[in-house]
Amino acid sequence: EEYQYESKVIVLFDVSGSMAEIDELPEIGEDLEQFKAKQKSRQDKIVDWLMADAATSGDKTFLGQVVNKSPLTMYRYGGTLDDSEIIHLHAKKDKDKEIERARLKRWLNPDKKDYKEPDTSRMKEDEKAEALVQFAKRHMLVDTLRNGTNIGGASLQALKLENNSFVQAIVIVSDGQSNMGSDDVRNEFLSRVNNPKRQIPVFTVGVGPRLVGGPAAVA
Repeated sequence: EEYQYESKVIVLFDVSGSMAEIDELPEIGEDLEQFKAKQKSRQDKIVDWLMADAATSGDKTFLGQVVNKSPLTMYRYGGTLDDSEIIHLHAKKDKDKEIERARLKRWLNPDKKDYKEPDTSRMKEDEKAEALVQFAKRHMLVDTLRNGTNIGGASLQALKLENNSFVQAIVIVSDGQSNMGSDDVRNEFLSRVNNPKRQIPVFTVGVGPRLVGGPAAVA
């Protein structure tokens, strides 16, 4: 693996169904459909934050500025971690310096429509069977990503996958609505990142309503 053993930052993005919710409330008497059409979902706000231009960066996005300082490995998760569609961003690799907004938005909003049933008309029987199995697995994965949130389990899985990498930090992006996973798994993750021999800082970025005071801004 070309990215193995290199110092990097890991970012985990919550792509569960709740990230598609809109937090703002319509005014009394306002048309609901028109209101929804002009509002942004929690995931839209994450995309805006990542792709925003900073005041001193010219045309460099916020995400691009981070990549200039450290390679990034980006995972998405819901009920589980998606370990098949991982995004690597690296300032020294031309094709990986930046990511297009449309690609990022599509990646953060997994949809079965993006995975077309394979054309098996010219395949051998064993190839046909394997292609259909992989197609079914992709659809099942989308369901798992969208229908639950397992922050602890996904974080632990990502850390295990990066066992041979020098991880500088882990950033977890979520609306905080974790409804899957066990305390044992979460505690194992915390134990690993708090290892006295080499601690790994963990940062959280929240999006969604605050417990008090209305919608929270992406921070």
